[in-house]
Amino acid sequence: MSDSTGFDFARDCRVTTGHKDTYINFTINRSSVSENELKAQGYNVSNGKAEDTVPCDTATYTFTKLPATFEDIKSIPLDTKFAPLAACICAIATYEEKPGPNSMYDHPIYEMFDYINGPILSINNVERSGIYYSMKQTLSYGKYAYFDGAGPKNNYTPNTPYSFTMVESPYYIPAKESTIAFPNGTPERRMILISFEGDDSQRYIDVYHSSDGNWYCWDSSWKHLVAGMKDPTAPTVW
Repeated sequence: MSDSTGFDFARDCRVTTGHKDTYINFTINRSSVSENELKAQGYNVSNGKAEDTVPCDTATYTFTKLPATFEDIKSIPLDTKFAPLAACICAIATYEEKPGPNSMYDHPIYEMFDYINGPILSINNVERSGIYYSMKQTLSYGKYAYFDGAGPKNNYTPNTPYSFTMVESPYYIPAKESTIAFPNGTPERRMILISFEGDDSQRYIDVYHSSDGNWYCWDSSWKHLVAGMKDPTAPTVW
């Protein structure tokens, strides 16, 4: 699918999937899971703690051309658990400062995030005003921060072709009842992580499988992605 910008997802993006072994250890919360249940799942359990090396799914999106409009973002298939985070990163990359007194409420990037949130949830004006100034400050220099090669030392300049790699969290997210979930009112949820040089910790969004078969961002968790990050540093001139 393409529009007036000439972006075509099938032509301009390659998605490569794989696995990454991740070591985890945690203190067992016996109110939510028993030691025997964890042992049955393959965890090593000792002294109230569990550990294991978990194979986690990964996905790398590589773009020869980035989406630039809302219609471009809508052309990214939301048919996998990784797609909502990929769409969020692409939406962030479209950010441009918009002058005017109402920009905190009607910036076009909100339309993109509403779409990624799914057909039920929309961002209200209280939420918009709450994140606007953080987004304006962060994305003025960091809108490409999640792409490979971008970091504070090079003013967040990405490599080309544009690419980033996401990994599924090894930790289980308990399901919550929801009328928008799939199937039967209990959402299939995942936490999707991305590492980048703008923070010492990974950023993430939670995603859920909707009744329409697509995956969407859960509960506006995309807001983690537009939080503050390391300020860029100017290169040294000799």
